[in-house]
Amino acid sequence: MNVHAVAPRRGRLFLLAVITSVICSMIARPVLAADLSEQEVKFAIDHGKKFLVKEQGSDGSWAIPGTVDVTIGATSLCVLALLNSGMSPHDVPARRGLQYLRSRSTEDLSGSYETYQTSLVIMALVAARDKADFTKISALAARLEAAQLTQGSTGGWDYGPRTGNFGTADQSNTQFAILGLREAVEAGCIVDRQTWERAREYWETTQNGDGGWGYTRGERAPSKGSMTVAGISSLAITQQMLQSDNGVAADGTPPCCEDSVPYKPLQMGIGWLATHFSVHQNPGAGGNNSVLYYV
Repeated sequence: MNVHAVAPRRGRLFLLAVITSVICSMIARPVLAADLSEQEVKFAIDHGKKFLVKEQGSDGSWAIPGTVDVTIGATSLCVLALLNSGMSPHDVPARRGLQYLRSRSTEDLSGSYETYQTSLVIMALVAARDKADFTKISALAARLEAAQLTQGSTGGWDYGPRTGNFGTADQSNTQFAILGLREAVEAGCIVDRQTWERAREYWETTQNGDGGWGYTRGERAPSKGSMTVAGISSLAITQQMLQSDNGVAADGTPPCCEDSVPYKPLQMGIGWLATHFSVHQNPGAGGNNSVLYYV
């Protein structure tokens, strides 16, 4: 998602802070870095949460000023950040954000960045763990599934539905769609097996010869850390969805990730990341380009 194209400086800083708070919530358990204390991590999370609460609008939403309205997606991301960092769905900021999302219809998502926003709403509602949201989650998942391209960039997702399901997909939209559908399955929704098969084929056919992925298909899209991580996680998810429950390890590791079941595209992606891994920059992108997206 090209954040810079849709938001001025304040909006960019706001979105980066949102993503940072999500990252902090993920690394808080456990703390592995010897030079980063648990107290420092908790301090960062706490300040991120306070920032988000301060920025919340009177209607419970979070808005990014710009030419394109992505309020639903931004609100979903903020709610997800708050819930992932320990806030209860019943706490006022999270509750107001969830109420805003529940009041939006599926048609409110139509337009620019529909794939991103639909996927994020699903993730936020699933994280709230309220059975009353199942009908809405199911409807959103069905809408997202129906938008998968079956012609052109088969198996991927564009920014939204395309006539005749013909369009040009990109790795970013496709990653978000897969994450959204995975959460929908966790909530009890049924996603057609062919959807997962097409998605897996998309990632297999867009993988570069060096094992990584660029933003789109082809030599003009050299491998980058952000898109390679997207490819690795997406292939792991599709493999998990296409495997039976037989063989799942005691710790929950799906069959796709066991050494006894090698899967070349996934292993190639992991190999690229192992060679190019960095915590200071998005490998292959240069400088600080999309570094938080990558992390």
